[in-house]
Amino acid sequence: MNKVEYLNKFVSINYQHKHMLWDYLSTINLYIEEATSNNKRYKEWVDIANIIIEHHNNYKSNNLDQANYSDFLSIIPSHFSCMCNGYLAGLENKENRSSVRLYRHLINEKSFELIDNIAKLETIDE
Repeated sequence: MNKVEYLNKFVSINYQHKHMLWDYLSTINLYIEEATSNNKRYKEWVDIANIIIEHHNNYKSNNLDQANYSDFLSIIPSHFSCMCNGYLAGLENKENRSSVRLYRHLINEKSFELIDNIAKLETIDE
């Protein structure tokens, strides 16, 4: 079973957005799984990831009419980027420093890529 299936389902605005989020979450999950040598720590990451996804879903269902549309679209990439950087900082030690820093760089790049793609999506949909 793919570990991404442990993450909660997320809401999206359309098929393109759904595909972008799935690609992002799948990739981030893979990086975190590879960086984590302890299944208990990975489960803790999944628990926090699900809180972020729940916040994203609730924001859309409860507030999107009144709230800033861009805020909704940026919840997953901004919150996941911060969460993953903190998580990886907690994992870093002398032995894994170079690989953890590489994962942090890759996750940041993937987050910036998603934000850029979402900005293009917003332009297309307006």
